[in-house]
Amino acid sequence: MNFDDLHKLIQNGEDATVEFKQEVSQDVLQGLSTDLAALANAHGGLIIFGVTKAKDPAGCSIQGKEKEQISQQARNCQPPVEINFEQVAFGQRQFLLVKVSQGRVVHSDLERRFPVRIGDTTGYLDILGILTVLQQRGFIPAEQATFVSSTGEFRRTELPQAERLALLDHLRSSDPLIVTEGVRDLSLMAHRFEVLTDDEIAVTIRSLLKSKEIAEDVRRGLLFALNGLQGWGVDAERSQIEAFVPVFADLATGSTSVETARAAFVLLVSLRSAEAIRVISEWVTQSSDERYKILQPASILSNVRYYGLDSGLRRAMYKVLQAPFSEEIKRRASVILESVRQSG
Repeated sequence: MNFDDLHKLIQNGEDATVEFKQEVSQDVLQGLSTDLAALANAHGGLIIFGVTKAKDPAGCSIQGKEKEQISQQARNCQPPVEINFEQVAFGQRQFLLVKVSQGRVVHSDLERRFPVRIGDTTGYLDILGILTVLQQRGFIPAEQATFVSSTGEFRRTELPQAERLALLDHLRSSDPLIVTEGVRDLSLMAHRFEVLTDDEIAVTIRSLLKSKEIAEDVRRGLLFALNGLQGWGVDAERSQIEAFVPVFADLATGSTSVETARAAFVLLVSLRSAEAIRVISEWVTQSSDERYKILQPASILSNVRYYGLDSGLRRAMYKVLQAPFSEEIKRRASVILESVRQSG
């Protein structure tokens, strides 16, 4: 990555897959296992050292020990989080990029909590949240989403009327801040209540997903909540989400936010939708070099075999190889094929 690529990322600000840190300080290192586990438990991402929260690319001090200090925090997670480093220089300014891979399981931080990245914030997974991630990654069949532990049976219940009315009021608010908080409430409620059995809530969420007025981190928060519901929601909720497939496909191919596009694609995969294959084909054949670099589709194909999409993806990529596309596009198709072969 060169500085121009990095600068564009910085200007987009923090979101579900990008976080800024000014220095590799002791204060930052103290909480870094949480940041690393949160990204790994969501979709993976990038921690950029040398950037302030105000998006100022000031650079940071790199004296040689920083990579080992960060690697130690990755090892403090259980199981350890997989990371890679890249350094970018611009004049006298130095930037350290920590690339966090999406985990194949669920990672805890040094405090043995299970953090997860939600938009540009960090939340913590409860038992149902952990179950959701494990189900999405192929360890637990969907029908086992209700289970018994030493503290009793965990079941979601019907959404109380007062909570329902408040949620609808917040999601429909004209105040962007109220909508943002409403989406965060939805993510928490979804672990406890059957929220998408309500047609009004489903219609409201669909409208928000399609709205040009909401912030992209809010839209991604909705996609994250829906991904969880798809994994362990009741049949009525899954049916509602399946009806959203055209919306997800439009976001995956048409959103100006790469992070939103990736989140929508992940949902299409978890729904076992053939639209996921069409999206990858469009990304491979129609994306500019700049957009494709940021999309990194090969990094989000780890579960396609589990969801039964591997054969369709292979066929689609062989069609690209056989067509009169440029060598660069054929190279992209070859990389996708290798990722599909390695998928779980």
